[in-house]
Amino acid sequence: MENHSEKQHFDCLRELCRTCGGRALTHKQKQQKRKPYKCFDHKNDILLSFGVCIASDDMGIHPSNFCHSCFDKTRHIKRHSYAGTIQNARQLVKNSAHLWVPYDRNIRAEDCRVCERYQTTSLDNRNVAKPTTTFQTSAPSVTETLELRTVVCVRDTKPHH
Repeated sequence: MENHSEKQHFDCLRELCRTCGGRALTHKQKQQKRKPYKCFDHKNDILLSFGVCIASDDMGIHPSNFCHSCFDKTRHIKRHSYAGTIQNARQLVKNSAHLWVPYDRNIRAEDCRVCERYQTTSLDNRNVAKPTTTFQTSAPSVTETLELRTVVCVRDTKPHH
């Protein structure tokens, strides 16, 4: 497989959120022609909420946008400043910090953390399962079916705000 281009890498980077690593815009937000928030415009809020100083960000490594969900978190933290909320926001950043790597023309897109993250995150910010090459040859047992239903039900529930 051929290596990925610099343009492809930066296109992926432009579409991701600096703080959580998800898509900067969901499919619905794109249809509504909404724009992602620019990190530079909200650098103090990002520092307060997520503990990230974006002043030293390298535009070739770090996304310049952040998503509406992370923006809402910054507004919530500014209003209420709960220690638990701040800890959760900062943990979110720690979980995505490993993603931001410089472009390397010697690797394939599948091996680039930024491009791989873009490909495995759907437009509604749910992780997309990677296709596997193994197939189950027998029918699932009753226990496996119940476990699958439980997982699907839990995943489809929305958090209460």
